[in-house]
Amino acid sequence: MNLLAVSHSCVVETNQRVYGELERELGRVDLVVPKRWFHEHTRGPLSPQRSSGFGGRILALPVLRPGSVQLHAYAASAARVLRRVRPDLLYIEEEPYSLAAVQWATAARRAGVPAVFYNAQNLHKRYPAPVRAWERWVWRSAAGAVCVSDTVRQALRRRGYAGRSWVVPLSVDVSLFQPEAADTALRDRLGLRRHVLSYLGRLVPEKGVLVALEAYRELARRADTSLLCIGGGPLAAELRRQEGVVVLDETPHADVHRILPLSDLLLMPSMTTPAWKEQFGRAAIEAMACGIPVVGSDSGEIPAILRATGGGVVVREGDPAALGDAISRLLDSERARRDLGARGRESVAARFSTRAVAAQLAAAFEEALRAC
Repeated sequence: MNLLAVSHSCVVETNQRVYGELERELGRVDLVVPKRWFHEHTRGPLSPQRSSGFGGRILALPVLRPGSVQLHAYAASAARVLRRVRPDLLYIEEEPYSLAAVQWATAARRAGVPAVFYNAQNLHKRYPAPVRAWERWVWRSAAGAVCVSDTVRQALRRRGYAGRSWVVPLSVDVSLFQPEAADTALRDRLGLRRHVLSYLGRLVPEKGVLVALEAYRELARRADTSLLCIGGGPLAAELRRQEGVVVLDETPHADVHRILPLSDLLLMPSMTTPAWKEQFGRAAIEAMACGIPVVGSDSGEIPAILRATGGGVVVREGDPAALGDAISRLLDSERARRDLGARGRESVAARFSTRAVAAQLAAAFEEALRAC
């Protein structure tokens, strides 16, 4: 099969790794990515970098509104790209309510190329009329949907989608994210203490960052513990004011695999809001791939991932005391941390590795192609 995938997230080379595994499953895989992209909480534009594990063509094309997941669109002709590449199937790794998905689904429909779209929306949202129309057009034009969880698939069906769908999780490269990848010299440069609690993600209220900070303050009696926050956002300045907190807000994702193994625990204290709840929690599987246990809230998909892997514990969202108690219990027991870490790494390698997920994607794409 010749597969063409359109993906703004593949500007980041680590997100291309699953496509490298797909090449082994399917044959030829080519990528369309933005020539320039802005991330919400990073400075300056991102340019596409090639993953060493991906051998296909990377077509880096100019986009309008780079950085807007919903409103970006390619300035180049999607129809012309399809004529040039001549794929058997198009994978639109964009939400169906996005302009990019509408653009590529329309071009694929006119070219007679089957298309599959990506979906991670786990809330039953009512969009404005034009956005609802975009989404339904993509639904009608597509041969199927890849949903990152069963909750996402259920939400998609509640919104009215009746087409073919597959549940395929996000992936992690377990050859990259592993316990031995730690940058121990960085530990000294950052002045990290004996125990390290890490947070990876946007520094925004809905991610529960302030809950983590309050729990950390309650642990102040433990002068041997640091809170390491990897990510950018409006709460960075407040976090920096707390003694013992280290913020890395300009860290490329390509460097995260060297930082996470410095941790004793990863915190995922996400908070559900009317407009958002945790859709998957890629940070959890990245930490567990490094043998790091996760302490997560019961928001969105976090409990399902931790139950499936056995690599962490779940606490009530928005409860700093419960989070602090769980942290204290695990910091006091090296054996418990070691056991959780080992279970998590083994399970992630079996279920969420790029190889395992590529096999699931390949099966979905082959089924979609057979049905057309």
